[in-house]
Amino acid sequence: MAGPTIKVGNVEMIALTDTASTRDPVATFPSSTLDEWRHVPGVLNDEDQISSRVGTTGIRSGGKLIIVDTGLQLPGAQLLDDMKAKGVDREAVDIVFLTHLHGDHVGWNMSDGKPTFPNARYIIPRPGSAPYTSTKHGVTGLTRAIALDG
Repeated sequence: MAGPTIKVGNVEMIALTDTASTRDPVATFPSSTLDEWRHVPGVLNDEDQISSRVGTTGIRSGGKLIIVDTGLQLPGAQLLDDMKAKGVDREAVDIVFLTHLHGDHVGWNMSDGKPTFPNARYIIPRPGSAPYTSTKHGVTGLTRAIALDG
Protein backbone atom coordinates (compact mmCIF):
# COMPACT_ATOMS: atom_id res chain seq x y z
CA MET A 1 0.00 0.00 0.00
CA ALA A 2 1.30 3.45 -0.88
CA GLY A 3 1.97 6.04 1.81
CA PRO A 4 0.55 9.55 1.86
CA THR A 5 2.85 10.66 -0.98
CA ILE A 6 3.62 9.04 -4.32
CA LYS A 7 5.65 10.20 -7.29
CA VAL A 8 4.89 9.50 -10.92
CA GLY A 9 7.67 10.95 -13.05
CA ASN A 10 8.05 14.58 -12.01
CA VAL A 11 4.60 14.72 -10.41
CA GLU A 12 4.25 14.33 -6.64
CA MET A 13 0.79 13.53 -5.25
CA ILE A 14 0.04 13.99 -1.56
CA ALA A 15 -3.04 12.50 0.12
CA LEU A 16 -4.47 15.07 2.55
CA THR A 17 -7.12 14.17 5.12
CA ASP A 18 -9.88 16.56 6.15
CA THR A 19 -12.10 14.22 8.18
CA ALA A 20 -11.87 10.53 9.02
CA SER A 21 -14.43 8.37 10.79
CA THR A 22 -15.88 4.90 10.97
CA ARG A 23 -19.40 3.87 9.99
CA ASP A 24 -21.81 0.99 10.26
CA PRO A 25 -21.65 -0.58 6.79
CA VAL A 26 -25.26 -1.79 6.84
CA ALA A 27 -26.58 1.65 7.85
CA THR A 28 -24.48 3.19 5.09
CA PHE A 29 -25.48 0.59 2.49
CA PRO A 30 -28.94 -0.63 3.62
CA SER A 31 -29.30 -3.32 0.95
CA SER A 32 -26.22 -5.12 2.30
CA THR A 33 -25.80 -7.44 5.26
CA LEU A 34 -23.02 -7.58 7.82
CA ASP A 35 -22.28 -11.14 6.73
CA GLU A 36 -21.63 -9.92 3.18
CA TRP A 37 -19.20 -7.32 4.50
CA ARG A 38 -17.39 -9.91 6.63
CA HIS A 39 -16.54 -11.87 3.49
CA VAL A 40 -14.53 -8.97 2.04
CA PRO A 41 -10.99 -9.12 3.50
CA GLY A 42 -9.62 -5.96 5.09
CA VAL A 43 -12.77 -3.84 4.86
CA LEU A 44 -14.13 -4.07 8.42
CA ASN A 45 -12.27 -3.11 11.57
CA ASP A 46 -12.50 -5.09 14.84
CA GLU A 47 -15.84 -3.39 15.64
CA ASP A 48 -17.36 -4.38 12.25
CA GLN A 49 -17.17 -0.78 11.03
CA ILE A 50 -15.90 0.57 7.70
CA SER A 51 -13.51 3.50 7.49
CA SER A 52 -14.67 6.70 5.86
CA ARG A 53 -12.39 9.53 4.81
CA VAL A 54 -13.02 12.91 3.24
CA GLY A 55 -9.89 14.44 1.88
CA THR A 56 -8.16 16.11 -0.96
CA THR A 57 -5.04 15.69 -3.03
CA GLY A 58 -2.09 18.02 -3.30
CA ILE A 59 -0.10 17.88 -6.53
CA ARG A 60 3.38 19.31 -7.04
CA SER A 61 4.44 19.57 -10.66
CA GLY A 62 6.37 22.03 -12.77
CA GLY A 63 7.08 24.25 -9.78
CA LYS A 64 3.36 24.61 -9.03
CA LEU A 65 1.30 23.42 -6.07
CA ILE A 66 -2.26 22.37 -6.92
CA ILE A 67 -5.03 21.30 -4.54
CA VAL A 68 -7.81 19.16 -6.03
CA ASP A 69 -11.04 19.87 -4.10
CA THR A 70 -11.02 21.35 -0.60
CA GLY A 71 -12.84 18.84 1.58
CA LEU A 72 -15.72 19.38 3.97
CA GLN A 73 -14.55 21.54 6.93
CA LEU A 74 -16.73 19.99 9.62
CA PRO A 75 -16.07 20.79 13.29
CA GLY A 76 -12.84 19.05 14.21
CA ALA A 77 -11.66 18.94 10.60
CA GLN A 78 -7.95 18.44 10.24
CA LEU A 79 -7.08 19.47 6.67
CA LEU A 80 -4.92 22.48 7.57
CA ASP A 81 -3.10 20.51 10.28
CA ASP A 82 -2.55 17.58 7.89
CA MET A 83 -1.24 19.93 5.21
CA LYS A 84 1.21 21.47 7.65
CA ALA A 85 2.37 18.05 8.87
CA LYS A 86 3.03 16.99 5.26
CA GLY A 87 4.86 20.18 4.29
CA VAL A 88 2.07 21.67 2.19
CA ASP A 89 1.89 25.43 2.84
CA ARG A 90 -1.62 26.77 2.16
CA GLU A 91 -0.19 30.16 1.16
CA ALA A 92 2.02 28.45 -1.45
CA VAL A 93 -0.95 26.88 -3.26
CA ASP A 94 -1.04 28.18 -6.84
CA ILE A 95 -4.26 26.53 -8.06
CA VAL A 96 -7.33 25.05 -6.38
CA PHE A 97 -9.06 22.79 -8.90
CA LEU A 98 -12.65 21.92 -7.94
CA THR A 99 -13.99 18.83 -9.69
CA HIS A 100 -17.57 19.80 -8.82
CA LEU A 101 -19.38 22.00 -6.33
CA HIS A 102 -20.76 19.53 -3.76
CA GLY A 103 -20.27 20.46 -0.11
CA ASP A 104 -17.68 17.76 0.52
CA HIS A 105 -15.51 19.23 -2.26
CA VAL A 106 -15.69 22.98 -1.45
CA GLY A 107 -15.66 23.14 2.36
CA TRP A 108 -12.28 24.77 2.75
CA ASN A 109 -12.64 27.27 -0.11
CA MET A 110 -13.19 29.94 2.53
CA SER A 111 -12.12 30.26 6.18
CA ASP A 112 -13.42 33.06 8.36
CA GLY A 113 -14.79 34.85 5.29
CA LYS A 114 -11.49 34.80 3.40
CA PRO A 115 -9.99 32.36 0.88
CA THR A 116 -8.23 29.54 2.70
CA PHE A 117 -5.64 29.49 -0.07
CA PRO A 118 -5.13 33.24 -0.50
CA ASN A 119 -2.67 33.14 -3.39
CA ALA A 120 -4.45 30.48 -5.44
CA ARG A 121 -6.53 30.75 -8.57
CA TYR A 122 -9.69 28.70 -8.16
CA ILE A 123 -10.69 26.70 -11.23
CA ILE A 124 -14.31 25.57 -11.06
CA PRO A 125 -16.87 24.01 -13.41
CA ARG A 126 -19.13 26.62 -15.02
CA PRO A 127 -22.45 24.97 -14.00
CA GLY A 128 -23.21 26.41 -10.57
CA SER A 129 -20.25 28.80 -10.65
CA ALA A 130 -22.18 32.07 -10.35
CA PRO A 131 -21.89 32.40 -6.55
CA TYR A 132 -18.12 31.97 -6.81
CA THR A 133 -17.46 34.29 -9.75
CA SER A 134 -19.87 37.15 -9.02
CA THR A 135 -20.16 39.72 -6.25
CA LYS A 136 -23.80 40.45 -7.14
CA HIS A 137 -25.17 38.78 -4.00
CA GLY A 138 -22.39 39.85 -1.68
CA VAL A 139 -20.33 36.71 -2.16
CA THR A 140 -16.75 37.86 -2.32
CA GLY A 141 -13.32 36.46 -1.73
CA LEU A 142 -12.79 34.13 -4.67
CA THR A 143 -11.94 37.00 -6.95
CA ARG A 144 -9.46 34.81 -8.79
CA ALA A 145 -12.02 32.14 -9.77
CA ILE A 146 -12.08 30.87 -13.34
CA ALA A 147 -15.15 28.98 -14.59
CA LEU A 148 -14.51 26.16 -17.08
CA ASP A 149 -16.93 24.89 -19.68
CA GLY A 150 -17.10 21.19 -20.30
